[in-house]
Amino acid sequence: MKTNDTAGAKWTQGQVLTLVLLVLGYTGYYFCRANFSVAKPSIIDDLVSQGMTKDAAKQALGVIATWGTLSYAFGKFIAGAIGDRFGGRTNMLVGMLGAVLATVMFASGATLPIFTTAWVLNRLLQSLGWPGMMNMASKWFPYTRYGVAVGILSLSYLFGDALARRVYGEIFSRGIAWQTLYFIAAGLVGAVFVVSAIFLRDKPKDYVPPTDPLSVYGEAAGDNGKASVWDTVLPLVKSPAFWCVCLLSFVLTLCRDTFNEWSPTYFVEQIGMAKDQAASQSAWFPALGGVAVIIAGIFGDRLGHVGKGMILFSGLVCSAGLLFFLASQQSGSSIAVWIVAAIGFTLLAPYSYLAGAVALMFGGRRGGATASGIIDGFGYLAGYFSGQKIAEMSTKGWDKAFSFLAFTAVAGAVVAFVFWMMQIQADRKVKVA
Repeated sequence: MKTNDTAGAKWTQGQVLTLVLLVLGYTGYYFCRANFSVAKPSIIDDLVSQGMTKDAAKQALGVIATWGTLSYAFGKFIAGAIGDRFGGRTNMLVGMLGAVLATVMFASGATLPIFTTAWVLNRLLQSLGWPGMMNMASKWFPYTRYGVAVGILSLSYLFGDALARRVYGEIFSRGIAWQTLYFIAAGLVGAVFVVSAIFLRDKPKDYVPPTDPLSVYGEAAGDNGKASVWDTVLPLVKSPAFWCVCLLSFVLTLCRDTFNEWSPTYFVEQIGMAKDQAASQSAWFPALGGVAVIIAGIFGDRLGHVGKGMILFSGLVCSAGLLFFLASQQSGSSIAVWIVAAIGFTLLAPYSYLAGAVALMFGGRRGGATASGIIDGFGYLAGYFSGQKIAEMSTKGWDKAFSFLAFTAVAGAVVAFVFWMMQIQADRKVKVA
């Protein structure tokens, strides 16, 4: 059985097929996730027609978004351990099927309690997906390819999100109801589930990739499925660098989730766009983020451990500046669309690194999914702010919401700088040893 890095020097057929299937599968997740964001203006109108005020309806959906994101965060904390113990393929398939069923439930309801229940179940089950993918990535790729491999996988939720928003914008332009959009999403993802169930494999038969020397488990980073949950979690929580990453995940997820949840609504309210146009234009945020993720993955792998901290720090500094600029924009300013797109470029590369390449660096095959789940879990605790709190701030003016995010990004840049310095010192120790 091949175990050295040179065995992974070229992309094998199995690696390519695995990447394609995982990207396709997780793109399906986003067709059952982005639908809530782009349908919000229409759902708000439905609730207003039932007697609610517009602000009350918007805040009610903000509460639903908050509960959904918190359930997603809770799921992440246990999904990683499940993936490392039972295999990533199981995680992926269960999460996909659950998303389909919850999407049908949401579209079949007409009241806030049903919307809330369906969305919470959707997010809870979808939390299984990404940690499962990271478990599989740790088995298929060497640590020297984590940046590029995970960057490609990240396209599933960036380009996948962008594609979903474009498709949904086209659906809305034809006057189709938001409920029909949900049923279309469920049908598409159901088909992807069948393909994944047939062709996706948990790990290669004849190749065991090397793990990162900076893993918190040391030489035991390659042991998979043998350690207890406690023995897997304890080395992670003892690492100061790992806690820095968890804090960064909170900051970056808060910013990212705000734009995922509210950019179509912001474009409708602040710029005066039609709903279909707002849905389509919101796709630029994840689309440019996808370009940045691939660029960051290539340079991150070439620069090694030092590159990860550099990407996190520079991305947050640039994002903070752009957020302050966005907060200064007046109502009706169409340049806001391009500022939001630019924020996607600077923000999403560091975001994708945290629960991807950085998590695999810490955990390897033994705890990569667990590390990813914990990092993402802390990040999605920010859902309380990106849902309900951002909704409350936006009723007083979108400039208040974006100024809050800008100051949050500045604080994140400080933490990223500390992590960067830690990585430089750790890398020097490895080279000396």
